[in-house]
Amino acid sequence: MDTGSHKSISRSAIILILKFSIIVMFPTYANSQNAEGTRAGATVIFPFASLLVGHDDNVQSQETGAQESSVSIVSAGFELQVLPNNGKGYFDFAAEAEKARYASSSEDDYSDNRVSIGYVHQPNDMMELSVNAGVDELHDSRTPRTLATRSSLDEFEDKSIRSEFYYGVDDYEGADVSISIGSVDRRYQSDRVINADKERDSIEIAALMRFPVAPNTRLRLSARQIEYDYNTAEDRDSQQLRLMIGADWQLSEITQLSAEFGRQEKEFKQSINDDDSESSWEIGLTWKPESYNSIEFTSRSDINESITDASHVRVRSYELIWQYEWEEYFSTEMLVGNRQEVSVFSGPNSIDDVDYLSLDLRYDFRETIQLTAGLSDTRISSDAVGNSSDRTILSLGVVAAF
Repeated sequence: MDTGSHKSISRSAIILILKFSIIVMFPTYANSQNAEGTRAGATVIFPFASLLVGHDDNVQSQETGAQESSVSIVSAGFELQVLPNNGKGYFDFAAEAEKARYASSSEDDYSDNRVSIGYVHQPNDMMELSVNAGVDELHDSRTPRTLATRSSLDEFEDKSIRSEFYYGVDDYEGADVSISIGSVDRRYQSDRVINADKERDSIEIAALMRFPVAPNTRLRLSARQIEYDYNTAEDRDSQQLRLMIGADWQLSEITQLSAEFGRQEKEFKQSINDDDSESSWEIGLTWKPESYNSIEFTSRSDINESITDASHVRVRSYELIWQYEWEEYFSTEMLVGNRQEVSVFSGPNSIDDVDYLSLDLRYDFRETIQLTAGLSDTRISSDAVGNSSDRTILSLGVVAAF
């Protein structure tokens, strides 16, 4: 494998990190901003709109010759809930459109759209069954590896359907179980010949069981299986199985810890790529000494699919989030994290080490209007030539959720 094939390591995940300040400012649906919504009989609608303007000093995350540009992002959407008269559940419909424009790099402009419809059935306080279907029109941002072959972004469409069954009581005194099954059909709308190797179907089945074993302590048992079926890159067809065991602890009224550890295996249907087996974990620690002050630590080890010619990516991440409400109308959120991505090739592997910092300030200008300011800084250290980079994004925004 030549060095050039190592030049991009699951950059879609890195772009999510870079856009952290944007994501926390612009909720997927207005309901997440605790908006009251507008009620008409059994129907409640939560509309929202947002505008962000900022400066990106390295749009394509390049090691040298960084492209700077001012950027504006407009987003609008709504969530609509219909509550049947029997009070046993509700229908949910949501839609969002987001458009980004770069003043000095129009090739990186994008338009993302999301729409979903679902139904949640709650026959009693202990049981819930949900079904959801959606279509997302998204993009892969340009990276150093794709700049030479693409004059624009790679656009794709995800069609998904998911159902989940839950039974039990979500506290430390009762047991509960959840079972979910979902599928995603990914197809690229741009550069079909080049992107054909990334098109795939996936089916995921997951289960979680929790039950008390001591005061303020419950045992966790979880399992997950994912099957990937690629459209043309049949050598990437694989099956992943992850088994985990752990516990939830309520250490005190202000401190909670959840941790589970296990093993994950990835088996390819063809022998071109080597099978993989890795330790896996998920850890979450929350400390909330006051209602206006909270600190959360999370860590995760998993195996992801790759958007490059790597067979797969091993990912380990560590994040610390501090949220503080200084006044009733002014709050801050800071995130510090590290993410290591190991892209697995038939030859030498490639490693990206990503350090990132994000700071967001929020001011409630009106009951339904929020002003925001954000800073995100990401530093990538890679053993692949041309893949290291520094990137800083500054932004100001306004969000209206009704």
